[in-house]
Amino acid sequence: MGKFGKIFGADGPVMNFLSKVTDMMILNLLTLFLCLPIVTGGAALTALYYVTGRMIRGESYSVLKTYFSSFKSNFKQATCEWLMVLALAALLFVDISVLNYNATRFPRIFFYLLIAIAIILFILLQFLFPLQSRFENPVKKTIHNTIILSMAKFPRAILLAVCWTLPVLLVWTSWRFRFCFSLDSLFRLI
Repeated sequence: MGKFGKIFGADGPVMNFLSKVTDMMILNLLTLFLCLPIVTGGAALTALYYVTGRMIRGESYSVLKTYFSSFKSNFKQATCEWLMVLALAALLFVDISVLNYNATRFPRIFFYLLIAIAIILFILLQFLFPLQSRFENPVKKTIHNTIILSMAKFPRAILLAVCWTLPVLLVWTSWRFRFCFSLDSLFRLI
């Protein structure tokens, strides 16, 4: 067996890698499923970060047991934070839509100011739920620490925001391309 058995064996690096990939797939599907009822999104993301942190630190974990334990213990506070984020996002969306629709009535600077606030909120969001998953603090202290951490690690926060945004943009543009292409084909047939 020799070297081949060490690499591809049950405790080898290939099986460890495949085990981690499987765990991440389960975690992501579970989080996606629990984010569908929009209210539970904060607790689902907090649990995702908690299990991922344990994986990175090499601590022992059972994906489902650890995930649901974190989901349950952080549910109240993470949901409160999540609802605050959703309320701010909804307010910004409505304001941006109104300013964009009534562009002649308002100075364009207000539109750009709201876009900047939305981007700042999104950057802050990169640290909110990881901090919630790692530390037990009141909501106010968690938000305070999020602001401090995002300022201290600003380049990393930008990189995280890009990592979250890029897949969404790729899917959105590819869907739009397919949708436009299929409509174009449909109109040619008619």
